[in-house]
Amino acid sequence: MNTTDAIDRIFAAYDTDNSGTLNKEKLANIFENFAQAKGNSRLVSQEEIDRALQYIGKDNDGTLSKAEFLQFVERLVSQK
Repeated sequence: MNTTDAIDRIFAAYDTDNSGTLNKEKLANIFENFAQAKGNSRLVSQEEIDRALQYIGKDNDGTLSKAEFLQFVERLVSQK
């Protein structure tokens, strides 16, 4: 499985209503689940979610498309 396929699967797992977008609640769930997987139990604040959406989202409508999410993850991976 390549990176794009993995990201597609993650996106689909959190896009529970099949809207094609991730809203603040869904994005918070992703961040919190990844933090927990790394052993961090701290909850993500609403301010952090809002900042992430402003940074990631192109249209600032409070949601992320799959393409925006993919670009965000690719940027994170390339920073390592």
